[in-house]
Amino acid sequence: MRIKLAYIGGGSKLWARTFMTDLALSNDLEGEVGLFDIDIESAIRNQQIGNRIKNHPNTISKFDYVVYENIDDCLKSADFVVISILPGTLKEMYSDVHTPEMYGIYQSVGDTAGPGGVIRSIRTVPMYEYFAKKIEEICPNAWVMNFTNPMSICVKTLYDVFPGIKAFGCCHELFHAQTFLCKVLEEEKGIKVGRKDIFTDASGVNHFTWITEAKYQDIDLLSLIPNFSSKFYKDGYYEYADRFQFTYDPFAYGNKVKMDLFSRYGALAAAGDRHLAEFCNNKWYLGSPEEVKDWKFNLTTVDFRIKQQNERIEESILLASGEKEIELKPSGEEAVDLIKAILGMGDIISNVNMPNNGQMSQLPIGSIVETNCLFSKNKVEPIKSKDLPLGVLNLVYQASNNIDTLYQGIKERNLEVVFSSFMNQALCSNLSIIDGKKLFTEMLNNTKEYFNLKEYFVNVDNNEVKDRWGKTEAYKEHIEKTKNYSKDKWNNLSDQMNEIFKEFSICINNGKATNDDEVQQLVKKLQDFITQNYYNCTNEILRGLGQMYVEDERFRNNINKNGAGTAEFVSEAIKLYCKR
Repeated sequence: MRIKLAYIGGGSKLWARTFMTDLALSNDLEGEVGLFDIDIESAIRNQQIGNRIKNHPNTISKFDYVVYENIDDCLKSADFVVISILPGTLKEMYSDVHTPEMYGIYQSVGDTAGPGGVIRSIRTVPMYEYFAKKIEEICPNAWVMNFTNPMSICVKTLYDVFPGIKAFGCCHELFHAQTFLCKVLEEEKGIKVGRKDIFTDASGVNHFTWITEAKYQDIDLLSLIPNFSSKFYKDGYYEYADRFQFTYDPFAYGNKVKMDLFSRYGALAAAGDRHLAEFCNNKWYLGSPEEVKDWKFNLTTVDFRIKQQNERIEESILLASGEKEIELKPSGEEAVDLIKAILGMGDIISNVNMPNNGQMSQLPIGSIVETNCLFSKNKVEPIKSKDLPLGVLNLVYQASNNIDTLYQGIKERNLEVVFSSFMNQALCSNLSIIDGKKLFTEMLNNTKEYFNLKEYFVNVDNNEVKDRWGKTEAYKEHIEKTKNYSKDKWNNLSDQMNEIFKEFSICINNGKATNDDEVQQLVKKLQDFITQNYYNCTNEILRGLGQMYVEDERFRNNINKNGAGTAEFVSEAIKLYCKR
């Protein structure tokens, strides 16, 4: 079957190669993989690697790899859209992970929960708002698969912006927990099986799901854990080849956190210990680097990630040039299996992240939850999960509420709401309000080079506006007139005003002077627009706005996006208009 897959983040240093390999080893598929990435050099390397995979003698399904310089062309005619990006750079992630350490907060991952997860979400939501709008515009019937973290926030944004989207979020953390259960079965019963041979009922939020039922044939796997823990809890037990891999691999862990949580709650937390610890009080497992070591997992530093990224880039260059051989072997991931199921090539049940429509009866409708889902021809149907034990529910409900609050704050561009979620993170439980505000502000400042905070969080400027003009009649009229404006209304008005500035830019390009009648009519148009939609824009107020357009760097830079010198041109035209 011929299909087109659009890959947003197609310059990925690792996951793209994994995905291309699994596609090559699948049956009955062919077509095109469109690669789009702001790092076009990396996308071109993946194109070269993809074409080498295509020509590999062991390749079964052949795909053409095409690099697109704009997202519209990449999405055109897509049957599936894969999103796998890094929201920011490792420089921003360095702050996300390590700045909180000055306040005694240690993070083993820093991409989902905790202070790092909050700041990463701020960068992520606007990107996903853009992706959702583009998908709705260009390929509204495509199936969208998200692999980016923070997973719940990404999926929440996609569905909120484009309610008709067919999207789900894929995560392999449950696979590791299933493999751990297979090791439990092997140690306790001497039976060796693969994770796909067992049944698990897991539910929760991404990176904090819980297995409430697990069986191999008629064997209750959860009932085996207490005896297994009595033997392996102290020293730890990693579920793959070397059970002590956590002593030298920054991503590995000894499942000691998982076993401890099971002893408390009677359900198995179904993610790696590095993720699980970040949803718990920071004194439970992440109190200090020494305590982390005692719990048999690692604080994965961003310095290590930078080193790893450089190594992956070097490997990509060798693979793309042919200096290193392509090795084809199945990854164990399920993305391609899910695609085939949707295409009608056999049903499959897998855990994915989708809006709650009743599959988790204990969490609010609309919250993003991770449960088993049935994949079949052109369908993804959530399967109702078992209820979580009360103790577990308390932890999961707090995490889910934090996600919903955080998303609402970012959607509304309201830093006060975002801060409330920040302070409610389990890892921030020992922060005072004063220290919390200091940390929050510092982390925001550390991310602003990549993400223009003032452009998105307009209420930062609104506070300034209130301080300067809060007692004026114009400000009071503005508040009254706009109090019921929706987000769409605000966005529409912003677009309309920007169109007026574009008209000024066109006048510049056409050689018009600021005193030209056409330019002066545009000033009148701007004044009337402000009066109609915000407040009575007198000549005095208009003159002040003209000055602000050039004196305030934020306004000047924004207006000059329409063309260099536009802000200065508008300001001079306003000055002349107000003298008449």
